[in-house]
Amino acid sequence: MSLISPPALRAGDTVAVVSLSAGVSAAVPHRHEAGVRQLEQTFDVQVVDAPNARRDDAFLRANPRARADDLHWALAENAVAGILTSIGGDDSIRMIPYLDFDMIHDHPKVFMGFSDTTVQHLANRVAGVVSFYGPSLLTAFAENGGIHPYVEECVRAALFRSEPLQLRAAPEWTDERLDWADPLLGVRARVDPIERTIRTLGPAVARHPADDLGLAVVPEQ
Repeated sequence: MSLISPPALRAGDTVAVVSLSAGVSAAVPHRHEAGVRQLEQTFDVQVVDAPNARRDDAFLRANPRARADDLHWALAENAVAGILTSIGGDDSIRMIPYLDFDMIHDHPKVFMGFSDTTVQHLANRVAGVVSFYGPSLLTAFAENGGIHPYVEECVRAALFRSEPLQLRAAPEWTDERLDWADPLLGVRARVDPIERTIRTLGPAVARHPADDLGLAVVPEQ
């Protein structure tokens, strides 16, 4: 099946935020606002919320049609060039009966999200339109202390360029948890010692592409 590739984003474009699953933005509005601000500053785009993007979880869970309507609004709105999800969740599948697959096909636009957004990626696939499995607003785009340079690099390569891209392994990572409910933590970058070990379930030492990054691969004890 031939897939339609949406036009790449450009500086100055408008990007819409949709909440197709969980309504987390209502619980942490400062986090949502940080994501909007950092997206606009980093990528020189304008960010708008779909009509129900900031509705609470109870409303979105009770109204899957409203979530689908938000996606349709973003697709039909001529000023909108790209669509980002606010976060994942576990409820996107209930939108399927309300989705207009012809509209998705006829209005190919950059669409990005991850986790439960996989449901919408599959819907895009059925409609014949390329989509991008990647960061959501409340996660990497609202990252504490600013969008990580690696995220910026990869998003630019995927969404702002038309040519094929090659992803490289991230040079660092962290699993430090900072409470999203505390606005004061938003300016503090997450830090954690980089554990340069990948553990396997096998009994012997194995090679891994991560070896090229200087990572040690050891068996799980």
